[in-house]
Amino acid sequence: MQQFPLHFGGALWELSSYPCCPILRSKHSLSTLPFYNLTLWIILGVLTFPCCVQCLIFKVGVVGPWNCDPVFSKALPAVASKLAINRINEDFSLDLGCKLDFVVLQEPCETSKALTTFVYYEKSADGFVGPTNPGYCNAATLLAKNWDKAIFSWACINYELDRTENYPTFARTLPSPARILFTVLKYFSWANIGIVSSNEDIWIDTANKVASSLRSQGLPVSIVASVGNNDTELENTLRAVQNAGAIK
Repeated sequence: MQQFPLHFGGALWELSSYPCCPILRSKHSLSTLPFYNLTLWIILGVLTFPCCVQCLIFKVGVVGPWNCDPVFSKALPAVASKLAINRINEDFSLDLGCKLDFVVLQEPCETSKALTTFVYYEKSADGFVGPTNPGYCNAATLLAKNWDKAIFSWACINYELDRTENYPTFARTLPSPARILFTVLKYFSWANIGIVSSNEDIWIDTANKVASSLRSQGLPVSIVASVGNNDTELENTLRAVQNAGAIK
C-alpha cells in the first residue's frame, strides 16, 4: 500500500474565510505549513467538550511520532500548534472562557511502546490531538474515556471507534480513510485487493486496520504484507502478492 503523509489543509482551510479567521496573504502564508490548518480547527473542537468549562488554561496534547518517523517528522507540530494556539487566543470573538496552551507529546514508532508511553500522558494535557498509530487507537481511546478527556484523530481508522456508546470521548477530524477507499473501490468494481506496507510498526498496523475495516464492509482483501528489511524479504512479498490471485 502506497504511503504518503496526510494533507491536513484541504477543505478545512475554507472555514477560515469567515470574519473571525482572517487569511494571511503574505508570501509565507500560514496555510502552507503542514498540520497548521487541521490543528487550528481541532483545538476549537476540543473546547466544545464539557471538561473545558471554567478552566483558566486548557492544554492540548499533540501526539505523534514526531522524532522517529520520516514522514511525520516533517509536520512541524510545535510550529503549527503555536500558530494555531496564538490565533485562537487572540480572537476575542470566540469567547472560550479560558486560554489555550499546547504540549507536543512524542509517540514511539513501536506500537507497544507507543501505548506504554501514552498511559503516562494522563496529566500532561486536558485533551489530545492524535494518536497517529491505529495499532493502539482503541486502547488509547478507552484510556481517554476513563480520564474523561477528548481524543481528536485523523489517523485512527479503526471502524470500532464509530460506536459512540463505547467511545464517547473520541471524534474524527476527517471522514474515515477506509470508507473513502471502499467507496472508490466499489465505484470501479475492484472487488479483490492486496495491501502492502513498509516494515515500521505504525504502517504495518495501519495496513492491518485498513484491511480489517474493508473486510468489515464485505470487501475481500487477499493479502496484507510488508516489504521487509532487505531484498530477499521484498522478493518474498512480491511473490506472495503474485500468488494471491487476481488482485485488482
